[in-house]
Amino acid sequence: MAHEPVDAEMLAASLEENAAVVARALRQGTGGSALGALTASLSLEGLSAEATRGLVAAARAEHRTWSEIGQVLRISRQGAQKRFRREMVMEGEELSRRAADALEVMRLWSAGEGRQLVQRFDQAMKERLDLPGIASAWGQVEGLSGRLLTLGGPTATPRGRHQVVDVPMAFERGPMKGRVVFDAEGRVSGLFVLYPDVP
Repeated sequence: MAHEPVDAEMLAASLEENAAVVARALRQGTGGSALGALTASLSLEGLSAEATRGLVAAARAEHRTWSEIGQVLRISRQGAQKRFRREMVMEGEELSRRAADALEVMRLWSAGEGRQLVQRFDQAMKERLDLPGIASAWGQVEGLSGRLLTLGGPTATPRGRHQVVDVPMAFERGPMKGRVVFDAEGRVSGLFVLYPDVP
């Protein structure tokens, strides 16, 4: 199966948000949120790698040679071909799609878009977490961690019949991670904000 990158618009927005946090911290100081800026800086690495994969695929679609791509990346033609051809044909299209879905779920939750968010829930989640509950849960997150600054590059992992996606999150008071659990049909069956070291 072809590797499907995270949606280009969401990737671009995440890159811009994380870069802005890092640039602001470098220019003006962290203002008490050095860990948030550090999380954003680390998130840029993963987001940049995803962007590089997408741009390599775009260059190939423009009929650029592996030699040209390797020259830009300062690696050999063989190195570029080995690295990116494998990634572009690797299995994992569904996990990549879920990574993009998880970013959207976290954006909806943090923006207070409960009605759109609940449409993505499975039946058990709809019974456990109604619209007031969704808003209340996010209020508790902000009460603990402060305002959300940025979302980082998601990591998707299959777990049995579920797919678990962790999304790095930088808050005013430091880093956390969002976790979205998807069932086999792609519906949200779990939604959490956790400390970064929780397995």
